[in-house]
Amino acid sequence: MFHNAMPSPPPLFSLAFALVLMVFAYIIISHIAEWAKNQASEAHMRDVRVVAKRTSVHGHSYAHTTYYVTFEFLDDGSRLELRVPDRHFGLMAEGDLGILSYQGTQFNAFERTKNREVYR
Repeated sequence: MFHNAMPSPPPLFSLAFALVLMVFAYIIISHIAEWAKNQASEAHMRDVRVVAKRTSVHGHSYAHTTYYVTFEFLDDGSRLELRVPDRHFGLMAEGDLGILSYQGTQFNAFERTKNREVYR
């Protein structure tokens, strides 16, 4: 006699699967929350100097690189590190002066200024 019922997965497998789903849900929800907070924030344009650049590589078989730039505000000397797209990262060098456009923790643009005399 044949038994048509499929065996249930082991409890440990079910627990691991549920944990993976919860981690993915947390990541998605936190990204949506950060995006919403940035959209609700006031947009800023400020004179800055690029003071540092760094990268962070994630993954093993498939590597993903995240790019960060630290900007120093010329009016008060405070600093802000933002995640920037790779196409912008490659166009900035430490010491560059320009106008940073950002909203919350979201990098919008960096426009290098040609006249360095303005910042002396």
